[in-house]
Amino acid sequence: MASSSTRLYSAARTHASDTSPGSVLELSAVGDGDDSAFYDAWVAAGDTYNAEAESTLASGHRASARGLFLRASCLYAAAYHPLFGTPVDPRLLKAFDKQMAACAKTFRACAKECREMAKMAK
Repeated sequence: MASSSTRLYSAARTHASDTSPGSVLELSAVGDGDDSAFYDAWVAAGDTYNAEAESTLASGHRASARGLFLRASCLYAAAYHPLFGTPVDPRLLKAFDKQMAACAKTFRACAKECREMAKMAK
């Protein structure tokens, strides 16, 4: 678990993730827990960001929703790293599926902007 926490903080320092108050609380919820506690805390954090992104998107705030979906995707990715190995832990696949779904929503939330940028580039 310690190495997973170290990777998270290393990513945060390079802006690949963040240590927002919610994220720090999730990490503190793991405490000295095992890989299951780490997984549960980070999937819960991803679920929170994903739900907020859905609500934000429904309110018409696509750019904000895009950022929230991307953050959820990163949190899901962080959740399953301690589970790598054989046999494959089914939680790894579940978190990966959530990560990919959140990432796809990120891309859909920027589809209009991407099309507009492509037109301007021509």
